[in-house]
Amino acid sequence: MKSVTLSLLQSAANAFDFGGPVLCDAHHYGEGHINDTFVVWREDHSKRFILQRINTDTFTDPVGLMENVCGVTRHLRAKILAEGGDPARETLNVIPTLSGSTCYLDADGGAWRAYDFVEDTVCLQQVGSEADFRTVAKTLGKFQNQLADYPASTLHETIARFHDTPNRYANFEKCSYFCIQLDINSGFFTFYNVASDHACDITFSRWICSQSHITAKLICSFK
Repeated sequence: MKSVTLSLLQSAANAFDFGGPVLCDAHHYGEGHINDTFVVWREDHSKRFILQRINTDTFTDPVGLMENVCGVTRHLRAKILAEGGDPARETLNVIPTLSGSTCYLDADGGAWRAYDFVEDTVCLQQVGSEADFRTVAKTLGKFQNQLADYPASTLHETIARFHDTPNRYANFEKCSYFCIQLDINSGFFTFYNVASDHACDITFSRWICSQSHITAKLICSFK
């Protein structure tokens, strides 16, 4: 994708309904490596937002992707309100474009989206304690429970075969031999092979109707 210049960033920001003019900083925000993430401020610095260019090499249907995001977050918002929670802090809040769209497509084919910035939060790159791990696990469990009655069949498949566990394991086996020869994480391969006896019993048809993807980051980050 084309590099993000301040001019390109400002042009994208001007397409969204931030409640007034915003100031942009072309330095990337956070540690994400899939999408290009930036912070923009209202000119009076009263509020900030996340402005993100979607990686369209990975997500080739950004419009479908944002339909998924908006459908899921609307569902979550209703559940959070019913539970007496605060949807401003407990789910993503999508900022529409000035034309009312969920994302902005620029002249170069880039796709952009925007969210409210959730203040006074911490984004951990690695779990530092058992308490951290428990908090994250509890939060993910609550998230999945809130989505238990979501009509997942209405979702767009934004990455082909992403939840196809048998296919993932087949691809893993293709490269594992060479990694073992190099003694790269051989202990992990032993764990993975044992886990695969159960993981590959899960069929693609069951996973494709999941409302979200939960990767192995929790396991891999807890050291």
